[in-house]
Amino acid sequence: MRCLGALAGIDRPDGLTLLGVVVDNDLGAEKDPELTALLGRFPYPFAYQQVGGGRNKARNAVLEYAVGAEVDYIALCDDDSCAPKDWLVQLYGALRHHQADVLTGPLVLCAPAGTSAAQEARYRHWLRLQAIREVRAVRMARASNVLFKAYLVRDLGLRFAEHLIHHGEDTDFFMRAWQQGARLYETPDAPIAEHWPRERLRFAYFVKRHFWIGYYTPPIAYSVQGVQALPALLAQALWKLCKGLVQSALGWCKKNDPYGHSLKGLLLCARAAGLIVGMGALKAKNRPA
Repeated sequence: MRCLGALAGIDRPDGLTLLGVVVDNDLGAEKDPELTALLGRFPYPFAYQQVGGGRNKARNAVLEYAVGAEVDYIALCDDDSCAPKDWLVQLYGALRHHQADVLTGPLVLCAPAGTSAAQEARYRHWLRLQAIREVRAVRMARASNVLFKAYLVRDLGLRFAEHLIHHGEDTDFFMRAWQQGARLYETPDAPIAEHWPRERLRFAYFVKRHFWIGYYTPPIAYSVQGVQALPALLAQALWKLCKGLVQSALGWCKKNDPYGHSLKGLLLCARAAGLIVGMGALKAKNRPA
């Protein structure tokens, strides 16, 4: 509800007409009177759909609707996010100024009430949310905070890979766009707040997150570079494993949050394990019959 409430209040960029698309995985959500009332207050037209099967099917449903509606631009955010009023204005202005095809902004982690500043800093450290300090060209974008031209979907036929069920689907989507000549930029001026529930702020969740990011890196790199990517991926996995083990052992020597630094080393090991397992799965998939 927080996400929809924020979207209902965003400013409209000059010269654009807004059309909202809400794709819900909750099969009973249309009966929720609060949701019905909220959608009824939207200041611009919207479509409501229900799609089961995960977030990538939901995102692809948005893309299909956008193609049918013949829109010029597509903006995406997730249900746990909260967009500021000038979110679209900033994205659209930067996209036009830099003649970009894709413009992505930063995510700002918002932990639950009662989370200490030290804990929140630790979570950001574990997430590796890197600050965007300037507008610059990039090769990938975040599907949770992005504006892009609809030709990527309509003319290039790009869709989110539905088999990437844990992580990597946005990296895959926008790297394929970059491969086909799209100009991607990121800007610090269009942040979006991502509200994390308390159950997600557990070390086990971060371990799984890092493992799956590592696991899906080899197939994405292979699709871009072919077999030439494998030696670098193996070197990356070994480096992360060694660095993680050293950091885990020496993290206790840190004056600032030694516990968090030590556990961060284990997360690097989880990323390395994901890379190695992902390369093994890629090798098995491409083995001649």
